[in-house]
Amino acid sequence: MPPSEDLFDLTVFPWSLNDCREIVNRRALLNGALFIDELLSIAGIDYNAMYPPHTPDAFRALQDAINNSDFDDVKRNCLLYYLLKSWSDNRSALFAQAKAIPRQYVILSDGYYYLDTGRLEAAVVSVCDPRVTPDFTSKILRTLATEPSLTARARSRLVLRYVRIGKPPLDSREDIECYLLALCENPSILDAWLYQRTFSEDPGHDQVKGRLIDLIFDYCLYPRPRAQALKSLVAYPFTSFEHSRVVSYTLHHSPPPGTPKAAIERALALLHDFIH
Repeated sequence: MPPSEDLFDLTVFPWSLNDCREIVNRRALLNGALFIDELLSIAGIDYNAMYPPHTPDAFRALQDAINNSDFDDVKRNCLLYYLLKSWSDNRSALFAQAKAIPRQYVILSDGYYYLDTGRLEAAVVSVCDPRVTPDFTSKILRTLATEPSLTARARSRLVLRYVRIGKPPLDSREDIECYLLALCENPSILDAWLYQRTFSEDPGHDQVKGRLIDLIFDYCLYPRPRAQALKSLVAYPFTSFEHSRVVSYTLHHSPPPGTPKAAIERALALLHDFIH
């Protein structure tokens, strides 16, 4: 095995101008920060200034910044391991072996790399591994749910796999709604309906539940009506809370921004026919 320092041979430099442009574009898709950016920021490194490195000298500066950061050895080596994956050969694996990086940290670093590079099927395998506990769970959900290269159904399958196997905490309203909308894309809309039923109907605690019901009906009606999904819903017995919320939705709910007036009228007419 070559010394770990030799693995950073820059004779072949992996960050071409086009590669750097793609990384910057990907950063924009991920709300201005890649997963590696988040980690570099925690390490006290200005990722906008230093990643991606455009030249070998810029890479050496980034490498020095990582080695001189306040991170412990394992975390520093994980950052360097991530960077070595850009060579698309076996040097990252050799580095992990040379530095004895614990397997769970290698798997997690792989997951972040795959998320950053759009390899989401592989990313989900990594972040769902029982040996790892990923940070940035909300960001992982958003990345899976908004990947523009995938269909809505493919995105939803990834979200459901991550939540059901990885079991991340769904702590924020955005996380809960992301999971609900993935359930809506399932063949059965009732999966989403049963999920909203896990939330309280008690006064003072029913805002989340009401919002989820609204989102389910938004899914069924916009941008075009999904008559079969709506038919399945209204055939299911409603609680008194659910019935009152649906009536309120019909009378008062604002459709998604930008919905044409004709589409709104068509959707609400369809809903009125189903519930009366």
